[in-house]
Amino acid sequence: MTSFRYPAVCGLFYPKEKKELENQILLFLKKAKKKKDEKPKILIVPHAGIVYSGQTAAFGFKQVEGEDFKRIILLGASHTSWFSYVAFDDSDFWVTPLGQVALDRDFIDFLTDGKYLVKDKRPFINEHCLEVELIFLQKVLPNFKIIPILLSEASDFLIEKLVEKLIQKIDEKTLVVVSSDLSHYPPYELAKKADQKTIEGILSGKKEIFEKVITQVESGGFLGLETAACGQKAISTALTLAESLGVEFKLID
Repeated sequence: MTSFRYPAVCGLFYPKEKKELENQILLFLKKAKKKKDEKPKILIVPHAGIVYSGQTAAFGFKQVEGEDFKRIILLGASHTSWFSYVAFDDSDFWVTPLGQVALDRDFIDFLTDGKYLVKDKRPFINEHCLEVELIFLQKVLPNFKIIPILLSEASDFLIEKLVEKLIQKIDEKTLVVVSSDLSHYPPYELAKKADQKTIEGILSGKKEIFEKVITQVESGGFLGLETAACGQKAISTALTLAESLGVEFKLID
């Protein structure tokens, strides 16, 4: 029996009509510029409604357009469920208006230990943060499988357990896509200041520095600030992974 994960925010975060969605994404990609650096191993990109964050996301996805990645690890922090393990979806396919994408079930089986790293479809059903990245991937990469991963109440121990597993299987055909918006919801000028601090924390390449910066920003009295980065746990995981892989972060846009 084949299982499918169907869109949760189609028609809300992005158009539900295939042609309209394609045209919007292609326009974003046309305006984005590809840098001449070597192809990324990790991308951190936003996931708001694409009228808000799609152009910024496109700058990230432009860097991998046409590359030969075969496996995409989609890493995000849950907005709708709370749990104390790392969750993997184990559907056979994810569906969007642009078609269906297969999951790498073998990779997911390898990652799963049944205690800390767990197959659990439930947190993915209504979650938007990975779905919004998939529609971009479908327009920039020709043929790939996905490994959807969600974190919630993730301790340092859980992050380390996940990274220990990931580094055993990540190769040159694997891309890690980390989904996170930045500040919610200060006025624009304050948002820019808060976000700049968070970005500098990410660019440090050090999980400890990034998390210290997040604490400083979130206690810094920014009017209207509810969070400095909703995908904080996913970014912390990416920074831990990057240190193991010897990857440095650069600002794309």
